[in-house]
Amino acid sequence: MKKFMLAVAALIAVSSLSLVSCGGGDPAAKATAAVEKAMKAAKEDPTKALEIMTNLQEDIEDILKNDCKTAEDSAAVEAAVEKAAKAAMGL
Repeated sequence: MKKFMLAVAALIAVSSLSLVSCGGGDPAAKATAAVEKAMKAAKEDPTKALEIMTNLQEDIEDILKNDCKTAEDSAAVEAAVEKAAKAAMGL
């Protein structure tokens, strides 16, 4: 059940991403790190999984808004989030 909840929360975070063009940096690496940190925190305290995933969604939206220069950057962030979430869930 715990893995299912994490999977649902991660998929909600991934599916809510929108393509945005803005800022600078390596947004895909930042997104991957954010997902890994959130998944680790959710595994340590499953009772806070929803809160953690909500915060992750906000972090990813901030990365998209502030760090993505092009639509390609935004697509790379979205792909990185999906890949990191799947890896964290063992998929």
